[in-house]
Amino acid sequence: MMDKPLELNFGRAERVALCTLRRAVLDEACCRQAIVCPFGIGRDQARVRALFLAVWDGDEALCHRALHLRGPGGWRPTKTERRLLKAVSAAQAEDAWLLDNYLYKIALAPALRSRLALAVQALAAALAVHGYW
Repeated sequence: MMDKPLELNFGRAERVALCTLRRAVLDEACCRQAIVCPFGIGRDQARVRALFLAVWDGDEALCHRALHLRGPGGWRPTKTERRLLKAVSAAQAEDAWLLDNYLYKIALAPALRSRLALAVQALAAALAVHGYW
């Protein structure tokens, strides 16, 4: 018997966070054509996307290469996606040390990691405002 994909074990909040992360990092053409989650964070999506792209100075291709994410609608989360979800959880718990620890494996440079932390904190805040987590 096959194991269930990990994403099926996620609650609604984790699914929204994962969908939002994927839509923030991937190019808009991909996201328009892919199956997207029917629930989300509304207008905050554009702000979160801008912050994630700002981590890599607006270079969408570089951002996509640095963050190994599947397209919206993908079943299994990547290792990076799981790390980012844990970072979002740490940001919502306001645990700066744990947030930095999760992001250290994604972005080694301190300046890059601090910008990524701001993007993750913005995502965490948007999820909280919309009632997730």
